[in-house]
Amino acid sequence: MPPAERPGPPAPVPFRSVPLGLGPGEQADFRIDPVETRAYTVGPFGDGDLVVVLFEERNGEPRCLVGHDDGGTPHNATRAVRLVKGCRCFVRIRLYSARGSGETAVMCW
Repeated sequence: MPPAERPGPPAPVPFRSVPLGLGPGEQADFRIDPVETRAYTVGPFGDGDLVVVLFEERNGEPRCLVGHDDGGTPHNATRAVRLVKGCRCFVRIRLYSARGSGETAVMCW
């Protein structure tokens, strides 16, 4: 999944959601800076079919850690992964289609 073409919203702070404001086919990228080494969960909320992919930067290149496509299911694309303090991580979220209000947000915890 390539980077988004436009700058993304502010980075998610643990336990606080960030509205995505995406239209179908649009993508948002977020940087995550783990404050401690532990398992983190990253996931979207709302009425949409989304793909979520979490990357860790290694030697200047993004390396895919985990991803999920929730398209066609009633579940959200939430994933847990162990992140290491000091690593540079990114989450990329793409909205394929929206239902209902179409409002979506992302959170890490």
